[in-house]
Amino acid sequence: MRHQDLPSINVAVRLMGDYGDAHEHPDPNPHLGYKGSTDGRAQREISAFIESKDDNGFEIVISVEDDPSLDEWIYDEFCLEFQLLVDGSHMGKRNVKACNLRRNGRSYTYNTQFIGAKGPGRDPYQKELRRFVFSSLTTIIDETSPEEITLSKALGTIEIVVRWVEFTGFISGTRDRQQDGRDNTYQQTDHRMNTSGYPYSEISEEALKGRALSHSTSYAIPEDITGHGDGRRPRTRIVDRGRPVVSYLFKYRSMEGLKQEGVVQRTPPPDYDDAVPKMESLPQHEIERLARVKLIQMKRDHDRQREPLTNLGTNEAARRSGKRHIDEVYGLNEEVEGGRPRKIFRMDPSIPVIDLTDE
Repeated sequence: MRHQDLPSINVAVRLMGDYGDAHEHPDPNPHLGYKGSTDGRAQREISAFIESKDDNGFEIVISVEDDPSLDEWIYDEFCLEFQLLVDGSHMGKRNVKACNLRRNGRSYTYNTQFIGAKGPGRDPYQKELRRFVFSSLTTIIDETSPEEITLSKALGTIEIVVRWVEFTGFISGTRDRQQDGRDNTYQQTDHRMNTSGYPYSEISEEALKGRALSHSTSYAIPEDITGHGDGRRPRTRIVDRGRPVVSYLFKYRSMEGLKQEGVVQRTPPPDYDDAVPKMESLPQHEIERLARVKLIQMKRDHDRQREPLTNLGTNEAARRSGKRHIDEVYGLNEEVEGGRPRKIFRMDPSIPVIDLTDE
């Protein structure tokens, strides 16, 4: 995802197993609903929808190219800070300084990624990494607390907020890496991570308020990363009144959710003309077979038209068919009581008739 004002910055969600970035669907209503943690205060905003699948791991990748459009923010000790929020919870940050883009008179592209949440292990000296995973979200009918409604607003979102900051040094990394950002007055809201590592597996219908959400972000099995990294983290100071330079917002939904949001059009039933294959699309042997079938049908129709008409009332036809045929006629020239004609049944002479009258 690139903003037109900052084409040298690219932010994407990479799906594990596909070895590619998630396809980004344009947001049909970017000004409606949840606008990210900045709530519309960012100088630039861009949003898109992506498809999420059960148990599909993902990571957020960032690429920054050296470009004159970034010179007003990246110089000397000033840099751009990329903060990641998943479902509204702070997950870490990266700083892009001038030395990352220019060294020894040469330009470079800075690449980084967020692969999961880092935190303490079973003991204070152990550190663990839990990789990001999309997990199914179950809707329940239950009472909803105001806190749940507030937290659920950001559910189903992955956000990168870029701020202009000044680098002031390093701080010790003895504290949990989930504390990243508190020195910069970022509000830490990630109090959902528990020992199981699967937050938000259930949510009430009232909290969703009709949104087409079917997934949340959970975590894979913890990985021990004790000893990785030098333990130092950069200390920065926000400048420009804290107004973010740009905000990138990904809204992840299942394919059915994308259809309900109107992001992906539902496939209409095929028309009859589209369902019947065109002659030019058929192979030659199939065309010849259909032609033979049609010729046989035409010949049979022609032979039926040339057959002489037969009198089904004749004795021969009756014997051949095994059925008795009775001709029903009215005698209009005979006198009938009441002035009405009477019905006369004329039988085939070869059929014996038993007289049941008393006369």
